[in-house]
Amino acid sequence: MINYELATRLKNAGFPQGDEILDVYYPNLKEIILACGKYFYKLEKENKTWLAFGRTPIDETCSTCHRAQTIFKESGENPEIAISLLWLKLKKG
Repeated sequence: MINYELATRLKNAGFPQGDEILDVYYPNLKEIILACGKYFYKLEKENKTWLAFGRTPIDETCSTCHRAQTIFKESGENPEIAISLLWLKLKKG
């Protein structure tokens, strides 16, 4: 679960807010992964930390590079936090 501060950051960055009555929406893991779209790559747990990875799709990589991809990584204490931070990073990019 994400906290109020992270939910507010998502809202301010343009994350869809759903039908919540509250002032911010707390998306679930599936919603956050879907929001990352084709940029989501994988989610892993390393010890007690969750790692969320994103990457540029092959069709959007450097045309002069040999199948190179840009990889993005964020971490959090649970999968929702890691993916939310990844979504924020991808949104800035």
